[in-house]
Amino acid sequence: FMAPSATTTSVGHSQRSSARPISPALTSCPAISSCTNSNTIRREDVIARLVAHREQGAKVYIASSVIEPFIEPFAERIGAQTIGTPVEIRNGKIKMTSGLVANEKKIEQVLSRLAVDRVDVAYGDTILDVPMLEHADHPVAVYPDEKLRKIATERGWEIIGNTQWYGK
Repeated sequence: FMAPSATTTSVGHSQRSSARPISPALTSCPAISSCTNSNTIRREDVIARLVAHREQGAKVYIASSVIEPFIEPFAERIGAQTIGTPVEIRNGKIKMTSGLVANEKKIEQVLSRLAVDRVDVAYGDTILDVPMLEHADHPVAVYPDEKLRKIATERGWEIIGNTQWYGK
């Protein structure tokens, strides 16, 4: 997602800053990687876009249903922040502090945490990311599953990559 900068009241409203922040919307098998059995293949083209957004002054967020401590190391490597399923760690045990941040709840968390009504850009890879993509001025389907590819094509959304085996 592209989120408002500190000088912006909210995306989709009357004010916007010249630095256009971005927050990518990613799922548990993120648009930045492909999960195949036990292997994870990074989508370097997508990572390069996220880094470029950050270098242009954007705020980058990785929104995922995965618990936040699991996505934070990668997010830190690319200069991003996380919006995932919040947890509490006590005595070596992990406990969810609220429900799983997925589907509609993912976009609700993003909009609530960023205090906006819409975002500028969102990246997603599965049909489950449609609610997030619908709240973006520029939705991007990244190596989309078959169902998301169909919706993205019908709606004229940008599509990056082709993963024919994924989502069947």
